[in-house]
This record gives sequence, structure tokens and C-alpha cells, in this order.
Amino acid sequence: MTPRQALVSTLHLFVVLAFFVAGFFFVSFSYLPQVKEKIFEKSTLIGLGLFVTSLVLLLGFYALDRGRYLVIKMGVRTRVNVIRQTVEECMVTHFPKQMYLSDVEVDRKSRIEIRVSLAPISEQDRKALFVEVEKQLGSLLRDRFGYTKPFRLVVKI
Repeated sequence: MTPRQALVSTLHLFVVLAFFVAGFFFVSFSYLPQVKEKIFEKSTLIGLGLFVTSLVLLLGFYALDRGRYLVIKMGVRTRVNVIRQTVEECMVTHFPKQMYLSDVEVDRKSRIEIRVSLAPISEQDRKALFVEVEKQLGSLLRDRFGYTKPFRLVVKI
């Protein structure tokens, strides 16, 4: 629920409650002996009318938002083979002959561990390569699988 929807729902609640309180006020007039002599007997009708209005508003506001949201929480885990294939395609495309995928694992807490073998390169090139790998794999996992947690990259040199 967005903040705007929460604000609108709160406003709807206050409008319905205001009509309900006004209806209760007018209905209770007819039961107070001191007021009964001074106020019209029609206060009960006004109160019942406000009760009906509050009920109609409540049902109307409920009908406006009913069925608009669908939230499905599923326990389905992304298959490791799909992640492995996607990461392998990324490695071949972006890091040919620099890095080779060995294995991909997903543990019980849904953390991804990617194991790679690294071709012999200099220390300076290695650091730049790791920064680029983190950027490419992070965006790939986020875009394709909605994975926003940190992933582990295990490098065999």
C-alpha cells in the first residue's frame, strides 16, 4: 500500500466515522428526557438517515478498493540451473578468456555463491576485473531474478 492509498483510506475512515457519530448523536436525542421536550422528535429520523449514509459510504469506499491488490507470497526458489546458465552467458559475453564459471550454489538462506576460475593476469588488471564482475553480475541478478542481496564470488587463481 502506497502512502497515498493509506492517506485516502484514513480519510475514508474519518468520513464514515463522522457520519456514524452524527447519527448516534441524533438517535440518542430522543432518549434524553430533558432534550426530548426541546428538540424535535424527528432527530431519530435524522440519526437513522446518517447511520444509513455512513453504511452506504462504508460499503462504497470498500467497493472502490476491493480487488485492486493482489499479493502472492510464494515459497518458490529460483532453480540453480537457470542461475548457472544466466551467469555463464554473462561470463562468456563480458569476460571471455579472463574468467570461467566453475559452479553456482544457492544456500538455505537464498544466498548465491558463484565459483569461478581466473586466467593468469596481473594484480592491477585483476582488481579492475573484480570491480567490473561485481557490477555486471549484480545488475544481472537484480534485473533477471530480483536478487538484491550481496552474492559471494569465490575465485580460484
